[in-house]
Amino acid sequence: MNEKTEKLKEIVQEKLSCARDRLEKTKECIDSACDKTREELEQKIHEVTSELDAKKHAAQRKRASLEAKAKEQKAKLEAKIGELKELAASKKEDRTRRRVLSRAEKAQQYAETCLDHASVAIAEAELACLEAYRARMEAEKLAGAPK
Repeated sequence: MNEKTEKLKEIVQEKLSCARDRLEKTKECIDSACDKTREELEQKIHEVTSELDAKKHAAQRKRASLEAKAKEQKAKLEAKIGELKELAASKKEDRTRRRVLSRAEKAQQYAETCLDHASVAIAEAELACLEAYRARMEAEKLAGAPK
C-alpha cells in the first residue's frame, strides 16, 4: 500500500478505537446509573451534555474548515481552467494564423506559377503566329512562282 493509504488506515483504526472506548465508558455509566443519587446523575448529565456540545462545535469547525478548503480549491481549479482555456484559444489562434499565412503563401506561389505559364503560353503563341506568317509567306511565294 502507498503512504496515503496507510495513513488513512491508521486514522480509521484510531477513530474506531476511540469510539469503542467511548462505548465502553457509556455502558459502564449506564450500568452504574442505578446506584447513583439524583445529584450525581444531574452532574453526569451535565458533564455528558458539555462534552457533547464541545464535540458538536469541534465537528462544526472542522466542517466549516473543509468547506472553506473546498471553496478555495474550486476557485483555484476554476482559475486554472480559465487559464487553460485562454491558452488553448491562444494556441488555436496561432494555429489558425499559421494556416492562413501558409494558405496565402501557397496561393501566391500558385498565382505566380500560373502567370509564368501564361507568359510562356503567350510567348509560344507569339512564336507560333510568327512561324505561321513565315510559312504563309513561303507558301504564297511558291504559289506565285511559275512551275
